Amino acid sequence: MIKFNKITIIGVGLIGASFAYALKAKKSVEKIIGYGRNETNLLYAKNEGLIDDYCLDIIEACNQSDLIFLSTPIGTFKDIIDTIKSSLKQHTIITDAGSVKGQLVHDIESSLSEDIFFVGSHPIAGSHKSGAKNYDKNLFYNSLCIITPTKKTHKESFNKIYELWKGIGCRIEILDPFEHDHIYNLVSHMPHLLSFCLVNTVFESNKKAFDFAGKGFKDMSRLAGSSPEIWRDIIIYNKDNVLKSLDTLQGHLQMVKAIISRDDISSLEDYFRKATEIYNKNAL
Repeated sequence: MIKFNKITIIGVGLIGASFAYALKAKKSVEKIIGYGRNETNLLYAKNEGLIDDYCLDIIEACNQSDLIFLSTPIGTFKDIIDTIKSSLKQHTIITDAGSVKGQLVHDIESSLSEDIFFVGSHPIAGSHKSGAKNYDKNLFYNSLCIITPTKKTHKESFNKIYELWKGIGCRIEILDPFEHDHIYNLVSHMPHLLSFCLVNTVFESNKKAFDFAGKGFKDMSRLAGSSPEIWRDIIIYNKDNVLKSLDTLQGHLQMVKAIISRDDISSLEDYFRKATEIYNKNAL
């Protein structure tokens, strides 16, 4: 199994802290340094043994690291990399847990010197909860992780990142960065956006309704408990795909509205049945 001497985790929240735990459990690293804005959060991670130490200076945190793991909102990636790139040692690998790849991956690659290597990755694991205190010991076990190489991706670094995720229990799939964004817009970004919209709609219509909600509403609204800062960046950075899907969704809503308006029970049932059959066929 691949082993690193020093890994710096930038953003020791739920994902970053769970990643640190998994690395420690599998003995994949000698030393983990955490960096973040919240010292209380970092101190918790250190006291739990998730990280060996932490720094409030990002340059110091990344000094002599073999691997930099970005686990902050994706809107911060460019500024972070611009800040640290000139101080990184040769052959440092940078990877991430970001939910958007596409142009962002290409922009990051273009900003780095030839001896610093970026390998995009996206573990499909997480929660609407946040912070190191919510770390999950089994977050990555049997979870899917998408790696998004490009023509510029350094082969040896790709192999190291592949083996790293595999070593902590992930199932690996490879996607082009832009294909990744198209797919995850549909199965992740849109569901989150709809959950935010649903909660705001109910609140504006009758906030007392929350007191009477059952499991169905709780399932549908759970994602609205996710970090607004994280999801703000995801939606904006993947806006072309999101806007196209919103247009498609709007067409469906308008069609269903017309069906309901004319009391077309048969067509409404057919529409529901089609979705049920798709759901069952795909074993969701």
